Order: sequence, then C-alpha cells, then structure tokens
Amino acid sequence: MDEVATKNTAVFSVVAKSPKRESQLDFIGKLADDSYCFMTLKTQKPVVSLEEAKALKSISANQSGASHDFLVAQGFKNLDFSLGNTGGARKLFAGKVNAALASRVTYRNSVKLIGKDPKDVECTGDYSRHEYWIAATRSVPPATLEKLKSAFSEIE
Repeated sequence: MDEVATKNTAVFSVVAKSPKRESQLDFIGKLADDSYCFMTLKTQKPVVSLEEAKALKSISANQSGASHDFLVAQGFKNLDFSLGNTGGARKLFAGKVNAALASRVTYRNSVKLIGKDPKDVECTGDYSRHEYWIAATRSVPPATLEKLKSAFSEIE
C-alpha cells in the first residue's frame, strides 16, 4: 500500500481506514464496520487475548497492512508477514503459524479462496475496530474525486 500511495497512479481500492492511510489516500465512501480477530484452526486452542497471542511462536499479519500496524503498536515481536489475507490462511493451514490476525468480515472468504472449509477455523477476539472504505490514490483529480463522493453519497 505504501508504494502504491506514493506513485503517480490512479488506483481505487477497498481498504481499512487508518491514520497512516488518511495521509496517503482520499476516502470516497464507507462500506462496512469491522474488527480484527485471531484466526486459528478448530483443532488448536483459540487465542482469547493479546497477551496470549504474544506468547505464541508466530502470528501471520498482512505485510505493511493495517493489521501489521496494529500488532506492531501493541508490541508484538512474533510476526510472520504475508502478502494479503489468503497468505495468512495458507500459512495457518500449512502449520507455519499458530494464528493469523484476520478481518472478522473477510476471514471466511480468505479460507474459501485457498480451497479450505471455513468450518475448520474460528476467529476469536474483537480488536481494533475499523472501517472499510472505497479509497483512491492522491493522483485522482479533485473534480473526479468529488463526483465519486457525490455519487457514493446518493447510493448510501
């Protein structure tokens, strides 16, 4: 995200809104509320607290993502970075990590996308409430951005 936000490219995406991203992107419209949870296999002990998670051997988090920023801010040292949500799910099922910090809204879909059954995982905890927004890089012309914001507000 950091690299895309600094290049002269017009990109539209759905992202978790964070203070860091507010300085990098223009936000068009809110889509959903969310929070993070620790995804584990049902055959494992669920993670029920941040302190318990810190004691695990390794936790997957999206590289340079809002989940990464959240865990680093909480003092986590046992992080194993993944490229995208499905990367964390793959590592979990492969036994490379003990848990993955996941979006409560999207974790089931991440598991489905790698060909696994979402019934085989659980997501516990309710950490770092955030919002998903449609966002654009700062290179989108202001007039275009205002039209998009106006159109989005009409369909809300």
